[in-house]
Amino acid sequence: MVSQDIIERIRESTDIISVVEEYFPLRRTGLNYKALCPFHQEKTPSFVVSPDKQIYHCFGCGESGNVFNFIMKMESQDFMEVVKCLSERTGIKLDFDHSSHKDTINRIIDLNTRAATFYHKFLLSNQGKNARLYLEKRGINHEMVKKFQLGYAPNGNQLVRQALKEGVKEDILIKSALATRELYDMFRGRLIYPIFDERGKIRGFGGRVLDDSIMPKYLNTAQTEVFEKSKLMYGFYQGKDKIRSTKKVLLLEGYMDVIALHQAGIQNAVATLGTALTREHIYKLKRWVDEVILTFDADEAGNKATTRGIEIILSSELRGKVCSLPPGNDPEDIIRKSKEEFLKYINKSVTILNWKIDYSISKFNNIEDRVDRNVKIINDLAPIINSLRSHENSVSYVKSFEIMKTISEKLGISEQIIVKEINRKQKSYVKEEIKNYDFQDRALPKEDKLLKEIFQVILQYPQYTDEINDILIEESNKGKYYDLLTGYVKVFKGDIHKMREGLDEEVKNIVTQLAVKPISSIYNPGEHLLELKKDYKELQMKKRFEKLAMEINSLIKENKPVGSDKREEYDKLKKTLKG
Repeated sequence: MVSQDIIERIRESTDIISVVEEYFPLRRTGLNYKALCPFHQEKTPSFVVSPDKQIYHCFGCGESGNVFNFIMKMESQDFMEVVKCLSERTGIKLDFDHSSHKDTINRIIDLNTRAATFYHKFLLSNQGKNARLYLEKRGINHEMVKKFQLGYAPNGNQLVRQALKEGVKEDILIKSALATRELYDMFRGRLIYPIFDERGKIRGFGGRVLDDSIMPKYLNTAQTEVFEKSKLMYGFYQGKDKIRSTKKVLLLEGYMDVIALHQAGIQNAVATLGTALTREHIYKLKRWVDEVILTFDADEAGNKATTRGIEIILSSELRGKVCSLPPGNDPEDIIRKSKEEFLKYINKSVTILNWKIDYSISKFNNIEDRVDRNVKIINDLAPIINSLRSHENSVSYVKSFEIMKTISEKLGISEQIIVKEINRKQKSYVKEEIKNYDFQDRALPKEDKLLKEIFQVILQYPQYTDEINDILIEESNKGKYYDLLTGYVKVFKGDIHKMREGLDEEVKNIVTQLAVKPISSIYNPGEHLLELKKDYKELQMKKRFEKLAMEINSLIKENKPVGSDKREEYDKLKKTLKG
């Protein structure tokens, strides 16, 4: 392995601006540079690169990262290939040879293979009786147990003990994520699903508890040098022959859904690993299929997953359909009752665009005012329509007008009105500030909104960090943006790159976005920060005042004495707030 210090030196010695400009030109806008995004089609530049932070973020598709991430995406290379390339560029020598890294990968995959055999034997042993009963209850036969090499992780520390006995090195056990740093089994008392890549190598595992009262219900292998869940699909290896021959894949949510469909003979079924459909999944599927059918659970979470999947499929050349199941049912439920019934639903699948139109209409059915309802439906569909209109190929452009024609027929309003509203919406949609997170943040409490703005100022103007120390000492403060702000200042000492390493993708993108997004109407960052602090402290005082008032009223009602300290604090806060 290359030491983290060497990797940091390489990153710090590489100018992201010069690297990006080797692929396409950048235009200076204020503190940052902009260009059309290379990762999705657009007409208005929304790809922003920060020379100060040495990061990039696209306000259109959400892609973000540092120079390593950029080259990985552009060249389809893995992390270590990029590190090696940049080490040659910067002249910084790596502190290992490539064969050592490859040896580590081979050792982890070898350990995964042995662990899968270990878990499988335990499933078939007396200790695996409850796990076998669970599978029988779910209708899974022995053939599927063998095909997917299902297993059972016993309680205790038996895998680690067995591996050490066989000569496996401690560092490999830890790097494989099969053991904790304390050398304790990561999976215990769980049904085990080995996760294969398309070549049949076991990259990681999924584990499900047998008792639903234990949390978390599902546990995946943590990210390792061989396991990255955003690039793998469960059941792909077992179904790749059918996927290749049909040029079609059914995309599901759960391991059991996949196994149940394979057992029924529908072998082109796969599932993501507890994550939404990603662009990496689509890149892989494009080599194998022409059509993707999204078959998610019939609940709100399934609808949201479908919506996210639609946006990613639309940016590719794949055909997409949605199979809608009855509410309260998932694919496993239906296939266990009747394969024929499930295939009826599959055959009734609609194009992803028609599904999106119907879903948008259903979302606003409860609005009585017809005009208000129609405006909300059109605005909900505007991002997808404008995305299609921005594509350079004529097919996508024609599709956008077909959607508007369908909306016109379903809503009973003229296409001209729809086009006019879409054009009006497009003007705001293409602004550089826009991003899905902004819509989500409308529901944020005022306290979180203020902390988010403070965090944005500190990210872009770190020289004012000392000015916020007085608001990072209040134990009552909790929440996403307080934790991010505290972590950035106190834990990572203002190093955004180290901070990003430990965040999940969604939060990582939020932080990157805030670091490059222009702060609207900022005349002086120092004065702006003082105003935000003032509003934040006033909000904190109001919360404390309301809490004291409730405590005092409660004491009075119970005929209990009110302490002088409470009275004094109450009077002081009342006077301050009134002033």
